[in-house]
Amino acid sequence: MAPLSQANKMFCLAHNSEDGSKLYEGFADPEWAFKRVTYGGFSLSAILDAALQFQSKTPHPDPIRLESEFLRAVTPAIFQVRIRPVQAGEQSANLTAELWQGGILKIMCHLVFTNFDVLSESRSVPTLPETRSPSHPLPTHPSQAPLLDRLWAPKIYERYSWAREPSSVERSSLAIIKGGRTPTSNGMTSGAWIELHEKPEVEMSASWIPLFVDMTETTWKLLPKDVTGAVRWWPSSVFMDIEFKCRLPLPSQYAPHTLGVFTLKHHLDNRFWSDSSEVWSAPSVLADANVKVDEQWREKMVCVAVATQIASLAPVNVQTRYEGETGSSYIEQAKL
Repeated sequence: MAPLSQANKMFCLAHNSEDGSKLYEGFADPEWAFKRVTYGGFSLSAILDAALQFQSKTPHPDPIRLESEFLRAVTPAIFQVRIRPVQAGEQSANLTAELWQGGILKIMCHLVFTNFDVLSESRSVPTLPETRSPSHPLPTHPSQAPLLDRLWAPKIYERYSWAREPSSVERSSLAIIKGGRTPTSNGMTSGAWIELHEKPEVEMSASWIPLFVDMTETTWKLLPKDVTGAVRWWPSSVFMDIEFKCRLPLPSQYAPHTLGVFTLKHHLDNRFWSDSSEVWSAPSVLADANVKVDEQWREKMVCVAVATQIASLAPVNVQTRYEGETGSSYIEQAKL
């Protein structure tokens, strides 16, 4: 059992000199799973860790976009990730990533890397004035947000703390966070501060962001009981796309392991739901009574990432289909 910074680490196994691809191996710890299925955010976190290693010594070390498609659930066991370069230019580099487990392709990704230092040096690109730039969508300072019982993931309760945005209490067809971001169309909103428990010297990595995106309140928690009935639903990720807005780790004026997540959920059709999320920096850790709150703190925060996610709701017991795959200790050879 390990914190995310250790659990998502990938190790390079082989390098193919013909196409420039590299094969990495990792382990989906049962702690980062719900029943028999590994959390989608954790699986993408591991893929991104491999991609970050792949790009670490290139002119484009920063992820700017990740597009993913979940073909089959990852289970707690060893898996491989194959990273293959597609094309590199002056401003960006394109990669593909595939997660294989048991000889089965389970996740496909397209990633774009850039260099935020180079982008920030550009003077010819028009930008919005600060007076028109969006401010932090969560109006409650994290030091004042009440800590709550963890929403989900009973196996990783010791790995994070969670606080709901107090004003996001209206659960109707249109829930509005007062004083924060207002949805432009019908949907359900959710706001939360999330803090991962890591050692002080551990720096936040871009590979953590998929997990933060995946840690929003589940749809079945937000829906009224007369809609969900007595059934407990499991939101299975189908697609997740993330746009990264800055380099991580953030400067020292921001909390090192805490981020705010604002999400708007839409019902698409039948069992499919779409989430649009914003991930923002935090001015302090959670529930710290000694913090002096700056009245202008929201204007001083930065958007770290924006994401869209499509999930399919299914009864939790649907996970029994993966029962035979759980707990395997086999080492598979991904197809090169």
